[in-house]
Amino acid sequence: GARTLEERMGKRALFFAKRGQFLKAYTLIYEALITAGMKRFKLGNPDSLEERWVAFRNIKERLYINGMNKDVKVFKLVSFVRHAIVHGSQPRGELAGEVASILRDDKKLLSLVEDGYKLLQKWVVAR
Repeated sequence: GARTLEERMGKRALFFAKRGQFLKAYTLIYEALITAGMKRFKLGNPDSLEERWVAFRNIKERLYINGMNKDVKVFKLVSFVRHAIVHGSQPRGELAGEVASILRDDKKLLSLVEDGYKLLQKWVVAR
């Protein structure tokens, strides 16, 4: 079973995504990835709201440094799609076209949560 909080959140994200409840799914998978990424790359205390705010950029930088370009894209897409769903905003800037395409397609929304979960599992195992 899922041992850590982030693993449990990841499993719940999959559960909701498979039922088309994407607001819950993306909220959970994003928070799970932030927590796991902070632990994986030793970026401070995942329980600190202030440290979580800067974690997105720091995790992205660590992925680039380690040449994990596919992981960077999954991480960014999860973040950008989550932002668009939670805030009801139109995607702008980097990856906006891809984000807009994902938002229009339930299969793509589910697939990205699954990719996020795979990334989460990789980070949890790598610790």
